[in-house]
Amino acid sequence: MTVKAEPIGVAIVGGGPGCKAIMDMILGERLKQLRMKLIGVACTNPGAVGYRYAQEQGIYTTKNYRDLFRLQDLHMIIELTGREEVANEISRTKPDHVGLMDHVAARLFWDIFQIEEQRLAERRRTEETLRQARDELEVRVKERTAQLVESNARLRSEVNERQLAEAGLKESEERLRTILDYVPVGILIIHAESRKIVDANTVATRLIDLPKEKIVGRVCHKFVCPELEGGCPITDFGQSGNLETVILRADGEAIPILKTVFPIILDGQTHLLESFLDITDQKQVEAKLRKKNRELENFVNVVSHDLKTPIISVQGFSSRLLKHCQGQLDDKARKYLEQIQTSARRMEVFVSDLLTLARVGGVPATYEQVSSSAILEDIEARIRGRLEDKGVAFVVAKDLPLIYADRQKMSQVFENLIVNAIKFSAMAEGPRVEVGYADEGKNHHFFVKDNGIGVDPKYHRKIFEMFFRLNEIDDKEGTGIGLAIVESIVTGHGGRVWVESEKGHGATFHFTVPKAL
Repeated sequence: MTVKAEPIGVAIVGGGPGCKAIMDMILGERLKQLRMKLIGVACTNPGAVGYRYAQEQGIYTTKNYRDLFRLQDLHMIIELTGREEVANEISRTKPDHVGLMDHVAARLFWDIFQIEEQRLAERRRTEETLRQARDELEVRVKERTAQLVESNARLRSEVNERQLAEAGLKESEERLRTILDYVPVGILIIHAESRKIVDANTVATRLIDLPKEKIVGRVCHKFVCPELEGGCPITDFGQSGNLETVILRADGEAIPILKTVFPIILDGQTHLLESFLDITDQKQVEAKLRKKNRELENFVNVVSHDLKTPIISVQGFSSRLLKHCQGQLDDKARKYLEQIQTSARRMEVFVSDLLTLARVGGVPATYEQVSSSAILEDIEARIRGRLEDKGVAFVVAKDLPLIYADRQKMSQVFENLIVNAIKFSAMAEGPRVEVGYADEGKNHHFFVKDNGIGVDPKYHRKIFEMFFRLNEIDDKEGTGIGLAIVESIVTGHGGRVWVESEKGHGATFHFTVPKAL
Protein backbone atom coordinates (compact mmCIF):
# COMPACT_ATOMS: atom_id res chain seq x y z
CA MET A 1 0.00 0.00 0.00
CA THR A 2 1.35 3.43 -0.96
CA VAL A 3 1.58 5.87 1.96
CA LYS A 4 0.95 9.45 0.95
CA ALA A 5 3.80 11.73 2.14
CA GLU A 6 2.84 14.40 4.63
CA PRO A 7 3.20 17.99 3.33
CA ILE A 8 6.08 20.17 4.50
CA GLY A 9 4.79 22.82 6.88
CA VAL A 10 6.25 26.21 5.86
CA ALA A 11 6.10 29.58 7.63
CA ILE A 12 7.32 32.94 6.29
CA VAL A 13 9.01 35.72 8.27
CA GLY A 14 8.61 39.08 6.50
CA GLY A 15 5.31 40.16 4.98
CA GLY A 16 6.45 42.24 2.01
CA PRO A 17 5.83 41.68 -1.73
CA GLY A 18 8.24 38.72 -1.75
CA CYS A 19 6.07 37.04 0.88
CA LYS A 20 2.97 37.40 -1.28
CA ALA A 21 4.81 36.07 -4.34
CA ILE A 22 5.92 32.91 -2.50
CA MET A 23 2.45 32.52 -1.00
CA ASP A 24 0.96 32.60 -4.51
CA MET A 25 3.44 29.87 -5.55
CA ILE A 26 2.48 27.64 -2.62
CA LEU A 27 -1.27 28.34 -2.53
CA GLY A 28 -1.50 28.01 -6.31
CA GLU A 29 -0.04 24.48 -6.04
CA ARG A 30 2.66 25.36 -8.57
CA LEU A 31 5.10 23.70 -6.16
CA LYS A 32 3.02 20.55 -5.62
CA GLN A 33 6.11 18.38 -6.28
CA LEU A 34 7.66 19.88 -3.11
CA ARG A 35 4.52 19.11 -1.06
CA MET A 36 4.65 22.50 0.70
CA LYS A 37 1.85 23.78 2.94
CA LEU A 38 1.85 27.39 4.19
CA ILE A 39 0.83 27.44 7.85
CA GLY A 40 1.91 30.83 9.13
CA VAL A 41 3.23 34.36 8.41
CA ALA A 42 5.06 36.66 10.82
CA CYS A 43 5.69 40.38 10.23
CA THR A 44 6.19 43.38 12.48
CA ASN A 45 4.16 45.50 10.03
CA PRO A 46 0.51 44.31 9.99
CA GLY A 47 -0.09 46.56 6.98
CA ALA A 48 2.40 44.71 4.77
CA VAL A 49 0.86 43.27 1.62
CA GLY A 50 1.91 39.67 2.37
CA TYR A 51 0.65 39.88 5.97
CA ARG A 52 -2.77 41.16 4.83
CA TYR A 53 -2.92 38.55 2.06
CA ALA A 54 -2.27 35.76 4.61
CA GLN A 55 -5.12 37.04 6.77
CA GLU A 56 -7.45 37.08 3.75
CA GLN A 57 -6.51 33.46 3.06
CA GLY A 58 -7.22 32.42 6.65
CA ILE A 59 -3.56 31.65 7.40
CA TYR A 60 -2.18 32.10 10.91
CA THR A 61 -0.47 35.52 11.32
CA THR A 62 1.59 37.07 14.11
CA LYS A 63 3.84 40.08 14.73
CA ASN A 64 6.38 37.92 16.62
CA TYR A 65 8.10 35.20 14.59
CA ARG A 66 8.78 33.21 17.76
CA ASP A 67 5.04 32.43 17.89
CA LEU A 68 5.59 30.36 14.73
CA PHE A 69 7.77 27.91 16.70
CA ARG A 70 4.63 26.72 18.51
CA LEU A 71 2.95 25.58 15.28
CA GLN A 72 2.66 21.80 15.45
CA ASP A 73 3.38 21.01 11.77
CA LEU A 74 6.21 23.52 11.24
CA HIS A 75 9.15 22.08 9.23
CA MET A 76 10.75 25.10 7.55
CA ILE A 77 10.95 28.88 7.97
CA ILE A 78 11.55 31.15 4.97
CA GLU A 79 13.16 34.42 6.09
CA LEU A 80 12.35 37.34 3.74
CA THR A 81 13.17 40.42 5.83
CA GLY A 82 16.60 40.74 4.21
CA ARG A 83 18.11 41.52 7.61
CA GLU A 84 21.07 39.34 8.58
CA GLU A 85 20.51 39.82 12.30
CA VAL A 86 16.93 38.47 11.97
CA ALA A 87 18.15 35.42 10.05
CA ASN A 88 20.86 34.76 12.64
CA GLU A 89 18.40 35.12 15.53
CA ILE A 90 15.93 32.71 13.90
CA SER A 91 18.76 30.23 13.24
CA ARG A 92 19.79 30.45 16.89
CA THR A 93 16.34 30.16 18.48
CA LYS A 94 14.39 27.85 16.13
CA PRO A 95 13.61 24.23 17.12
CA ASP A 96 16.20 21.74 15.88
CA HIS A 97 13.77 19.95 13.55
CA VAL A 98 12.85 23.20 11.76
CA GLY A 99 14.91 24.18 8.71
CA LEU A 100 15.70 27.76 7.69
CA MET A 101 15.84 29.30 4.22
CA ASP A 102 17.21 32.87 4.28
CA HIS A 103 16.16 35.60 1.86
CA VAL A 104 19.13 35.00 -0.47
CA ALA A 105 18.24 31.33 -0.88
CA ALA A 106 14.55 32.19 -1.22
CA ARG A 107 15.35 34.71 -3.95
CA LEU A 108 17.49 32.17 -5.80
CA PHE A 109 14.70 29.59 -5.43
CA TRP A 110 12.18 32.10 -6.85
CA ASP A 111 14.40 32.98 -9.84
CA ILE A 112 15.01 29.35 -10.76
CA PHE A 113 11.31 28.54 -10.36
CA GLN A 114 10.56 31.27 -12.88
CA ILE A 115 12.68 29.38 -15.42
CA GLU A 116 10.43 26.32 -15.05
CA GLU A 117 7.31 28.50 -15.30
CA GLN A 118 8.46 29.71 -18.70
CA ARG A 119 9.92 26.41 -19.97
CA LEU A 120 7.17 25.82 -22.51
CA ALA A 121 7.04 29.44 -23.65
CA GLU A 122 8.08 30.55 -27.08
CA ARG A 123 11.76 29.89 -27.85
CA ARG A 124 13.00 33.44 -28.18
CA ARG A 125 11.20 34.52 -25.06
CA THR A 126 12.65 31.54 -23.21
CA GLU A 127 16.16 32.45 -24.39
CA GLU A 128 15.73 36.05 -23.22
CA THR A 129 14.48 34.87 -19.82
CA LEU A 130 17.43 32.49 -19.48
CA ARG A 131 19.86 35.25 -20.47
CA GLN A 132 18.44 37.55 -17.80
CA ALA A 133 18.49 34.76 -15.22
CA ARG A 134 22.11 34.01 -16.15
CA ASP A 135 23.14 37.66 -15.77
CA GLU A 136 21.41 37.99 -12.43
CA LEU A 137 22.88 34.73 -11.14
CA GLU A 138 26.37 35.72 -12.33
CA VAL A 139 26.14 38.97 -10.38
CA ARG A 140 25.03 37.11 -7.27
CA VAL A 141 27.84 34.55 -7.63
CA LYS A 142 30.45 37.32 -8.03
CA GLU A 143 29.02 39.17 -5.03
CA ARG A 144 29.07 35.95 -3.00
CA THR A 145 32.65 35.22 -4.12
CA ALA A 146 33.76 38.71 -3.05
CA GLN A 147 32.10 38.18 0.32
CA LEU A 148 33.89 34.85 0.75
CA VAL A 149 37.27 36.40 -0.15
CA GLU A 150 36.72 39.13 2.41
CA SER A 151 35.60 36.57 4.98
CA ASN A 152 38.70 34.42 4.36
CA ALA A 153 40.96 37.43 4.97
CA ARG A 154 39.28 38.02 8.32
CA LEU A 155 39.36 34.32 9.17
CA ARG A 156 43.17 34.21 8.85
CA SER A 157 43.52 36.77 11.65
CA GLU A 158 40.70 35.67 13.94
CA VAL A 159 40.38 31.96 14.70
CA ASN A 160 37.03 32.26 16.42
CA GLU A 161 35.47 34.16 13.54
CA ARG A 162 36.90 31.56 11.16
CA GLN A 163 35.18 28.73 13.02
CA LEU A 164 31.87 30.58 13.04
CA ALA A 165 32.20 31.44 9.37
CA GLU A 166 33.04 27.85 8.45
CA ALA A 167 30.00 26.62 10.34
CA GLY A 168 27.86 29.21 8.59
CA LEU A 169 29.33 28.31 5.22
CA LYS A 170 28.60 24.66 5.76
CA GLU A 171 24.99 25.45 6.58
CA SER A 172 24.76 27.69 3.51
CA GLU A 173 26.18 24.94 1.30
CA GLU A 174 23.65 22.48 2.67
CA ARG A 175 20.85 24.92 1.89
CA LEU A 176 22.27 25.48 -1.61
CA ARG A 177 22.50 21.73 -2.19
CA THR A 178 18.88 21.36 -1.09
CA ILE A 179 17.82 24.12 -3.47
CA LEU A 180 19.88 22.77 -6.40
CA ASP A 181 18.32 19.34 -5.99
CA TYR A 182 14.85 20.91 -6.21
CA VAL A 183 15.67 23.16 -9.17
CA PRO A 184 13.68 21.98 -12.24
CA VAL A 185 16.69 22.37 -14.61
CA GLY A 186 19.82 20.27 -14.99
CA ILE A 187 23.00 21.76 -13.50
CA LEU A 188 26.61 20.63 -13.95
CA ILE A 189 29.63 22.31 -12.37
CA ILE A 190 32.74 21.76 -14.49
CA HIS A 191 36.40 22.53 -13.82
CA ALA A 192 37.34 25.03 -16.54
CA GLU A 193 40.86 23.72 -17.15
CA SER A 194 40.41 19.94 -16.94
CA ARG A 195 36.78 20.08 -18.17
CA LYS A 196 35.90 17.42 -15.66
CA ILE A 197 32.52 17.43 -13.95
CA VAL A 198 32.84 18.18 -10.24
CA ASP A 199 29.14 18.26 -9.31
CA ALA A 200 25.70 17.46 -10.75
CA ASN A 201 22.20 18.06 -9.42
CA THR A 202 19.34 15.57 -9.33
CA VAL A 203 17.76 16.69 -12.61
CA ALA A 204 21.08 16.28 -14.45
CA THR A 205 21.64 12.76 -13.12
CA ARG A 206 18.09 11.80 -14.03
CA LEU A 207 18.43 13.16 -17.56
CA ILE A 208 21.81 11.44 -18.13
CA ASP A 209 20.38 8.32 -16.46
CA LEU A 210 23.45 7.68 -14.33
CA PRO A 211 24.10 8.03 -10.59
CA LYS A 212 26.05 11.12 -9.54
CA GLU A 213 29.18 9.14 -8.62
CA LYS A 214 29.43 7.85 -12.23
CA ILE A 215 29.15 11.37 -13.65
CA VAL A 216 31.48 13.32 -11.35
CA GLY A 217 35.10 13.08 -12.46
CA ARG A 218 34.34 12.44 -16.13
CA VAL A 219 35.04 14.92 -18.95
CA CYS A 220 31.96 16.99 -19.75
CA HIS A 221 32.06 16.08 -23.48
CA LYS A 222 31.14 12.52 -22.58
CA PHE A 223 27.65 13.88 -21.93
CA VAL A 224 27.25 17.53 -23.03
CA CYS A 225 28.18 18.91 -26.50
CA PRO A 226 29.77 15.63 -27.69
CA GLU A 227 30.22 17.08 -31.17
CA LEU A 228 32.60 19.71 -29.75
CA GLU A 229 34.98 17.27 -28.04
CA GLY A 230 38.46 18.79 -27.93
CA GLY A 231 37.15 22.36 -27.90
CA CYS A 232 34.87 24.22 -25.49
CA PRO A 233 32.48 26.78 -27.03
CA ILE A 234 32.87 28.99 -23.98
CA THR A 235 36.54 28.86 -22.99
CA ASP A 236 38.04 28.18 -26.45
CA PHE A 237 35.73 29.89 -28.93
CA GLY A 238 34.63 32.87 -26.86
CA GLN A 239 30.92 32.21 -27.31
CA SER A 240 28.36 33.22 -24.71
CA GLY A 241 24.62 33.18 -24.20
CA ASN A 242 22.31 30.25 -24.86
CA LEU A 243 23.41 27.28 -26.93
CA GLU A 244 21.28 24.56 -28.47
CA THR A 245 23.09 21.25 -28.25
CA VAL A 246 22.48 17.68 -27.06
CA ILE A 247 23.18 15.69 -23.94
CA LEU A 248 23.98 11.99 -24.19
CA ARG A 249 22.17 9.54 -21.95
CA ALA A 250 23.88 6.45 -20.60
CA ASP A 251 22.33 4.37 -23.42
CA GLY A 252 23.71 6.75 -26.09
CA GLU A 253 20.43 8.51 -26.86
CA ALA A 254 20.95 12.20 -27.72
CA ILE A 255 18.50 14.53 -25.95
CA PRO A 256 18.20 18.10 -27.34
CA ILE A 257 18.82 20.77 -24.69
CA LEU A 258 19.05 24.54 -24.38
CA LYS A 259 22.19 25.30 -22.37
CA THR A 260 23.46 28.38 -20.54
CA VAL A 261 27.06 28.56 -19.28
CA PHE A 262 28.94 31.14 -17.23
CA PRO A 263 32.14 31.07 -15.17
CA ILE A 264 32.24 30.97 -11.36
CA ILE A 265 35.12 30.81 -8.87
CA LEU A 266 35.16 27.86 -6.48
CA ASP A 267 38.10 27.27 -4.12
CA GLY A 268 40.09 29.90 -5.99
CA GLN A 269 39.74 28.11 -9.34
CA THR A 270 37.62 28.90 -12.39
CA HIS A 271 34.69 26.57 -12.97
CA LEU A 272 31.81 26.59 -15.43
CA LEU A 273 28.25 26.39 -14.21
CA GLU A 274 26.12 24.81 -16.93
CA SER A 275 22.33 24.85 -16.64
CA PHE A 276 20.20 23.16 -19.29
CA LEU A 277 16.61 22.41 -20.21
CA ASP A 278 15.30 19.38 -22.06
CA ILE A 279 13.69 20.85 -25.20
CA THR A 280 12.57 17.57 -26.79
CA ASP A 281 8.91 18.62 -26.72
CA GLN A 282 9.74 22.05 -28.15
CA LYS A 283 11.73 20.51 -31.01
CA GLN A 284 8.84 18.20 -31.87
CA VAL A 285 6.42 21.13 -31.85
CA GLU A 286 8.79 23.19 -34.05
CA ALA A 287 9.00 20.33 -36.57
CA LYS A 288 5.22 20.05 -36.71
CA LEU A 289 4.92 23.83 -37.04
CA ARG A 290 7.38 23.92 -39.95
CA LYS A 291 5.39 21.20 -41.69
CA LYS A 292 2.11 23.04 -41.10
CA ASN A 293 3.64 26.29 -42.37
CA ARG A 294 4.76 24.58 -45.58
CA GLU A 295 1.29 23.12 -46.02
CA LEU A 296 -0.29 26.51 -45.39
CA GLU A 297 2.04 28.24 -47.85
CA ASN A 298 1.13 25.67 -50.53
CA PHE A 299 -2.55 26.10 -49.72
CA VAL A 300 -2.29 29.89 -49.94
CA ASN A 301 -0.62 29.65 -53.35
CA VAL A 302 -3.27 27.27 -54.66
CA VAL A 303 -6.12 29.39 -53.29
CA SER A 304 -4.53 32.54 -54.72
CA HIS A 305 -4.46 31.01 -58.17
CA ASP A 306 -7.90 29.36 -57.99
CA LEU A 307 -9.66 32.49 -56.68
CA LYS A 308 -7.97 35.09 -58.83
CA THR A 309 -8.25 33.22 -62.13
CA PRO A 310 -12.07 33.51 -62.47
CA ILE A 311 -11.96 37.13 -61.24
CA ILE A 312 -9.42 38.03 -63.93
CA SER A 313 -11.59 36.25 -66.48
CA VAL A 314 -14.63 38.29 -65.44
CA GLN A 315 -12.61 41.51 -65.73
CA GLY A 316 -11.20 40.52 -69.10
CA PHE A 317 -14.45 39.44 -70.72
CA SER A 318 -16.39 42.43 -69.39
CA SER A 319 -13.69 44.76 -70.76
CA ARG A 320 -13.87 43.04 -74.18
CA LEU A 321 -17.66 43.38 -74.22
CA LEU A 322 -17.40 47.10 -73.47
CA LYS A 323 -14.71 47.56 -76.10
CA HIS A 324 -16.11 45.47 -78.97
CA CYS A 325 -19.86 45.80 -78.40
CA GLN A 326 -20.18 49.50 -77.60
CA GLY A 327 -22.54 50.14 -80.46
CA GLN A 328 -24.83 47.25 -79.55
CA LEU A 329 -25.22 48.14 -75.87
CA ASP A 330 -27.65 50.63 -74.43
CA ASP A 331 -26.81 52.77 -71.39
CA LYS A 332 -28.30 50.26 -68.98
CA ALA A 333 -26.21 47.38 -70.35
CA ARG A 334 -23.05 49.48 -70.24
CA LYS A 335 -23.81 50.40 -66.64
CA TYR A 336 -24.24 46.74 -65.74
CA LEU A 337 -20.88 45.85 -67.31
CA GLU A 338 -19.15 48.72 -65.51
CA GLN A 339 -20.64 47.51 -62.20
CA ILE A 340 -19.38 44.01 -63.01
CA GLN A 341 -15.87 45.40 -63.58
CA THR A 342 -16.00 47.46 -60.35
CA SER A 343 -17.19 44.45 -58.35
CA ALA A 344 -14.53 42.21 -59.90
CA ARG A 345 -11.79 44.71 -59.02
CA ARG A 346 -13.15 44.95 -55.49
CA MET A 347 -13.26 41.16 -55.24
CA GLU A 348 -9.64 40.96 -56.44
CA VAL A 349 -8.56 43.40 -53.71
CA PHE A 350 -10.62 41.49 -51.16
CA VAL A 351 -9.01 38.15 -52.09
CA SER A 352 -5.53 39.72 -52.01
CA ASP A 353 -6.17 41.10 -48.51
CA LEU A 354 -7.48 37.75 -47.29
CA LEU A 355 -4.42 35.96 -48.64
CA THR A 356 -2.16 38.59 -47.08
CA LEU A 357 -3.84 38.01 -43.73
CA ALA A 358 -3.41 34.24 -44.11
CA ARG A 359 0.29 34.63 -44.90
CA VAL A 360 0.78 37.00 -41.95
CA GLY A 361 -0.54 34.41 -39.52
CA GLY A 362 0.97 31.34 -41.15
CA VAL A 363 4.30 32.21 -42.73
CA PRO A 364 7.14 32.50 -40.18
CA ALA A 365 8.67 35.97 -39.87
CA THR A 366 12.25 36.56 -41.03
CA TYR A 367 13.77 38.85 -38.42
CA GLU A 368 16.64 41.21 -39.23
CA GLN A 369 17.86 44.73 -38.46
CA VAL A 370 15.73 46.96 -40.70
CA SER A 371 15.84 50.72 -41.28
CA SER A 372 12.37 52.13 -40.58
CA SER A 373 13.39 55.26 -42.53
CA ALA A 374 14.13 53.12 -45.61
CA ILE A 375 10.76 51.37 -45.30
CA LEU A 376 8.94 54.73 -45.26
CA GLU A 377 10.96 56.06 -48.19
CA ASP A 378 9.88 53.05 -50.27
CA ILE A 379 6.25 53.52 -49.23
CA GLU A 380 6.32 57.25 -50.04
CA ALA A 381 7.62 56.46 -53.53
CA ARG A 382 4.77 53.99 -54.10
CA ILE A 383 1.99 56.30 -52.88
CA ARG A 384 3.35 59.62 -54.20
CA GLY A 385 0.71 59.74 -56.95
CA ARG A 386 -2.10 59.19 -54.45
CA LEU A 387 -0.74 61.91 -52.16
CA GLU A 388 -0.59 64.39 -55.04
CA ASP A 389 -4.09 63.48 -56.30
CA LYS A 390 -5.58 63.98 -52.83
CA GLY A 391 -3.44 67.04 -52.00
CA VAL A 392 -2.27 65.41 -48.76
CA ALA A 393 0.85 66.71 -46.97
CA PHE A 394 3.00 63.77 -45.87
CA VAL A 395 5.48 64.33 -43.00
CA VAL A 396 7.92 61.73 -41.64
CA ALA A 397 10.00 62.21 -38.49
CA LYS A 398 13.77 62.33 -38.91
CA ASP A 399 16.30 59.92 -37.41
CA LEU A 400 13.95 56.96 -37.27
CA PRO A 401 15.59 53.89 -35.69
CA LEU A 402 16.73 50.51 -36.90
CA ILE A 403 14.23 47.87 -35.77
CA TYR A 404 14.52 44.11 -35.39
CA ALA A 405 11.61 42.92 -37.51
CA ASP A 406 10.40 41.21 -40.67
CA ARG A 407 10.92 43.92 -43.30
CA GLN A 408 8.07 42.89 -45.61
CA LYS A 409 5.52 42.53 -42.81
CA MET A 410 6.54 45.77 -41.10
CA SER A 411 6.29 47.58 -44.44
CA GLN A 412 2.73 46.23 -44.69
CA VAL A 413 1.92 47.74 -41.26
CA PHE A 414 3.18 51.22 -42.16
CA GLU A 415 1.57 51.22 -45.60
CA ASN A 416 -1.85 50.04 -44.37
CA LEU A 417 -1.93 52.73 -41.66
CA ILE A 418 -0.71 55.48 -44.01
CA VAL A 419 -3.14 54.59 -46.82
CA ASN A 420 -5.93 54.45 -44.25
CA ALA A 421 -4.96 57.92 -42.95
CA ILE A 422 -4.93 59.34 -46.51
CA LYS A 423 -8.36 57.89 -47.20
CA PHE A 424 -9.99 59.37 -44.09
CA SER A 425 -8.27 62.78 -44.22
CA ALA A 426 -8.72 63.50 -47.94
CA MET A 427 -11.91 65.52 -47.34
CA ALA A 428 -10.34 67.66 -44.57
CA GLU A 429 -9.17 71.20 -45.13
CA GLY A 430 -5.39 71.04 -45.57
CA PRO A 431 -5.19 67.23 -45.27
CA ARG A 432 -2.04 66.05 -43.47
CA VAL A 433 -0.58 62.67 -42.53
CA GLU A 434 2.33 62.47 -40.08
CA VAL A 435 4.54 59.51 -39.11
CA GLY A 436 6.32 59.91 -35.75
CA TYR A 437 8.41 57.99 -33.25
CA ALA A 438 9.14 57.83 -29.51
CA ASP A 439 11.73 55.74 -27.67
CA GLU A 440 10.08 53.80 -24.83
CA GLY A 441 13.10 51.98 -23.39
CA LYS A 442 12.40 48.36 -24.26
CA ASN A 443 10.06 49.25 -27.13
CA HIS A 444 10.07 51.33 -30.31
CA HIS A 445 6.85 53.38 -30.41
CA PHE A 446 5.60 54.57 -33.83
CA PHE A 447 2.46 56.51 -34.66
CA VAL A 448 0.58 57.59 -37.80
CA LYS A 449 -1.49 60.73 -37.28
CA ASP A 450 -4.05 62.41 -39.57
CA ASN A 451 -6.45 65.36 -39.36
CA GLY A 452 -9.37 63.51 -40.92
CA ILE A 453 -12.87 62.63 -39.76
CA GLY A 454 -11.71 60.72 -36.69
CA VAL A 455 -13.09 57.56 -35.07
CA ASP A 456 -15.85 57.42 -32.48
CA PRO A 457 -14.37 55.95 -29.24
CA LYS A 458 -17.00 53.20 -29.25
CA TYR A 459 -15.34 51.80 -32.39
CA HIS A 460 -11.73 52.00 -31.16
CA ARG A 461 -11.45 48.22 -30.74
CA LYS A 462 -14.01 47.18 -33.30
CA ILE A 463 -12.11 48.71 -36.23
CA PHE A 464 -9.40 46.06 -35.77
CA GLU A 465 -11.93 43.27 -36.33
CA MET A 466 -12.06 41.59 -39.73
CA PHE A 467 -14.55 43.02 -42.25
CA PHE A 468 -15.57 45.93 -40.01
CA ARG A 469 -15.83 49.19 -41.99
CA LEU A 470 -16.80 52.71 -40.96
CA ASN A 471 -19.62 54.22 -43.03
CA GLU A 472 -18.56 57.86 -42.67
CA ILE A 473 -17.08 57.93 -46.19
CA ASP A 474 -17.91 56.33 -49.52
CA ASP A 475 -15.12 53.75 -49.53
CA LYS A 476 -15.34 51.60 -52.63
CA GLU A 477 -11.85 50.14 -52.27
CA GLY A 478 -11.73 49.15 -48.59
CA THR A 479 -12.31 45.55 -47.54
CA GLY A 480 -12.31 45.89 -43.74
CA ILE A 481 -9.21 43.69 -43.46
CA GLY A 482 -6.35 46.21 -43.49
CA LEU A 483 -6.35 46.98 -39.76
CA ALA A 484 -6.81 43.31 -38.89
CA ILE A 485 -3.61 42.64 -40.88
CA VAL A 486 -1.86 45.43 -38.96
CA GLU A 487 -2.86 44.00 -35.59
CA SER A 488 -1.88 40.46 -36.59
CA ILE A 489 1.62 41.56 -37.69
CA VAL A 490 2.26 43.82 -34.70
CA THR A 491 1.15 41.26 -32.10
CA GLY A 492 3.17 38.62 -33.95
CA HIS A 493 6.23 40.82 -33.37
CA GLY A 494 5.45 41.03 -29.65
CA GLY A 495 4.04 44.56 -29.79
CA ARG A 496 0.58 46.13 -29.52
CA VAL A 497 -1.52 48.53 -31.61
CA TRP A 498 -4.22 51.00 -30.59
CA VAL A 499 -5.93 54.21 -31.74
CA GLU A 500 -6.53 57.56 -30.05
CA SER A 501 -9.29 59.60 -31.66
CA GLU A 502 -12.47 61.57 -31.24
CA LYS A 503 -15.05 61.82 -33.98
CA GLY A 504 -14.35 64.89 -36.13
CA HIS A 505 -10.86 65.49 -34.66
CA GLY A 506 -8.54 63.23 -36.62
CA ALA A 507 -7.00 59.95 -35.51
CA THR A 508 -3.60 58.74 -34.27
CA PHE A 509 -2.76 55.06 -34.67
CA HIS A 510 0.02 53.84 -32.35
CA PHE A 511 2.00 50.60 -32.43
CA THR A 512 5.05 49.28 -30.61
CA VAL A 513 7.86 46.93 -31.64
CA PRO A 514 10.13 45.34 -29.00
CA LYS A 515 13.79 46.26 -29.35
CA ALA A 516 14.72 42.64 -28.67
CA LEU A 517 12.69 39.45 -28.95
